[in-house]
Amino acid sequence: MWSNCLIFAIRLWWRRQMKGRRVYISLRKSHWGRFPHFVVFERRPYGWKLVSYVPLDPRRKVSPPPLFRGRVKWGDDA
Repeated sequence: MWSNCLIFAIRLWWRRQMKGRRVYISLRKSHWGRFPHFVVFERRPYGWKLVSYVPLDPRRKVSPPPLFRGRVKWGDDA
């Protein structure tokens, strides 16, 4: 799927909101460069869960491409 983290975050937030779940969009610095990265936090019975859309081939870049092929990632490595 071609997308970017902002499009993914908004669509996921909207779908989960329609189901009545507690979800929030957050902005942070990307692990692969000095540009923003959007993630979604979802409230679960056991705590908060982070969901993001990351590139299949993450490499440091000056600027990210507007759309990239990626995957859904649950959790955080940091």
